Amino acid sequence: MTAEIAILNRSALALAADSAVTISVAGKTKVYDTAEKLFELSKRQPVALMIYNNVEFVGVPLDVLIRRFRNEQDGKGVLYAKIEDACNQFLDYLKTFNHDVLEEKKYLYSVLRDAFAQLNKAVRDETLRDIETWIANPETERVKPSDILDRHLDAAIKREQGRPLKGFLSKVKISSFRSAYSDVIDSVIGESFDIEIDGNTKNKLARLAFAILKSSRRSDLRTGLVFGGFAEQDMFPTLRYLEVDGIFLGELKILSCSEIDIDRKKTRAEVVPFAQKEMVERFMFGLDSSLEADIGTFVKDVVNGVVDITGNPVEEAVAAEIKARVSDRFDTLLGKLKSDSRQDLLDIVYFMSKKELADIAHALVELTSHKRRFSTDEQTVGGPIDVAILTKNEGFIWIQRKHYFSSDINRGYTVRTRAI
Repeated sequence: MTAEIAILNRSALALAADSAVTISVAGKTKVYDTAEKLFELSKRQPVALMIYNNVEFVGVPLDVLIRRFRNEQDGKGVLYAKIEDACNQFLDYLKTFNHDVLEEKKYLYSVLRDAFAQLNKAVRDETLRDIETWIANPETERVKPSDILDRHLDAAIKREQGRPLKGFLSKVKISSFRSAYSDVIDSVIGESFDIEIDGNTKNKLARLAFAILKSSRRSDLRTGLVFGGFAEQDMFPTLRYLEVDGIFLGELKILSCSEIDIDRKKTRAEVVPFAQKEMVERFMFGLDSSLEADIGTFVKDVVNGVVDITGNPVEEAVAAEIKARVSDRFDTLLGKLKSDSRQDLLDIVYFMSKKELADIAHALVELTSHKRRFSTDEQTVGGPIDVAILTKNEGFIWIQRKHYFSSDINRGYTVRTRAI
């Protein structure tokens, strides 16, 4: 994981990223603080690309691909009219990059392995409960594990097919999918299940694998791409960010795509966190999503304890109405408090200079890093923090902050105008 943030107003865009990266080998993980996550996408324009989560694409380090793309584009004299153009051209580069198909299959294997392991666990747990029931009452009829798997399979296929990722592999038939990845599917099936799998069940598992791949389900291997800066047509900065979850059968699996376009009237400033968001959310809203969920649960428990349901149908209806109204009032109040807190911050960000934008971006990433370091949470954020400032007239200003301790007196930074 990582901690990254983008802060922008009409004058500049500031991007900040930590340098921690988690490496998994043979079931063991280790965190290094040497990763590069913030890059110039063009030496001819103030356009940046920041990455988070998986720092590889089909087995190739993304920093290698980004620099190769930049050099090729600059060599052709390419100038981007819009940030969207820079984004689309880089995505096309990833799609047409001559990658190793074996790496593509490894990616699919990891996605299916996790999904099939969850399915096997659900079947095993229900089978054990059924055995316990049978031991307590031998006269009850035991359910075959294969029937339990079949029922869970039907539910899983229906669930995944009910959340398709729009446009992804929409013209691909399951026969083409199985032809390309049959070895992966067979391998995952053979390693995932405790019971024997017959031909009919194997066909259903292949259907589930295809549905999972085409669904909007996110894997832990996805990569976040954050494009930002000033293109030819931009008077003010634009931020465009999305998540790519692998490439399959020649198509990139793009999970989401959003854009923030600073303009004259409506959007004047914005703060956007990526990956580890909890500290930034608390700074912006006064609470993070986890704390918000805990407060919501507490409020519901209090209401349930206060409302006395006697079993009378009329009283039950009244109790349900009370709960619904309290829940709605709570959601409305919390939403207003969060919105007001966020707007107060954006009102300040709107007037910030480029240096102040860089300072606050750095501080928020560092705060997340310290929170991880001085808590029981796994320390997946840390290391030196890189900050980039992009302006229309001054171009790309790269600030590489030193990794310092609180006892240091001189907390200076070095500035370079071109990425190494």
